[in-house]
Amino acid sequence: MQAMGLCAIGDIARALNRAPENLYYHVARLIDVGLLREVGKRSTPGRPEVLYDMPAGKLRVLYDPEDPANVEAVTDVARSMLRVAEKDFRTGFLPGLAVASGPGRNLWAARTKGWVRPEDLAEVNRLLNRLADLLIDGNSSEGGSLIALTWILAPVTRRDAIQQDS
Repeated sequence: MQAMGLCAIGDIARALNRAPENLYYHVARLIDVGLLREVGKRSTPGRPEVLYDMPAGKLRVLYDPEDPANVEAVTDVARSMLRVAEKDFRTGFLPGLAVASGPGRNLWAARTKGWVRPEDLAEVNRLLNRLADLLIDGNSSEGGSLIALTWILAPVTRRDAIQQDS
């Protein structure tokens, strides 16, 4: 929704390659918790479509490592994001749609791990924020392609690093 701006359920369904009837429940729940709002109607050949928008600009997840309930909730959100990312990857991995190399690349899965100094970590965070801003603030559909970018940035202890590398 952040990437698309003002839109109807049919627009969301086309962007997500989903059936509109599968989205009404989810849109209703997002309205219930204040993450979406109805902002008007659009005339169509059939009946008018309800238009939706987000009440706030950029949404951010609040992280509190000291609060076990928050840790569980945010971990559930991350798990859900990764499931959706896998589905996006699978459905985007198609001849004629996927571009796997070059400057127009739109399909990429990778995992990398490395040591960073505090100033390097600050740069990593600056670049991730810039990527998020590019996607969120992009022009909805004027000559562009809708893409999804999902990442996990997590500290790894030395013990975890040894177990994961073996």
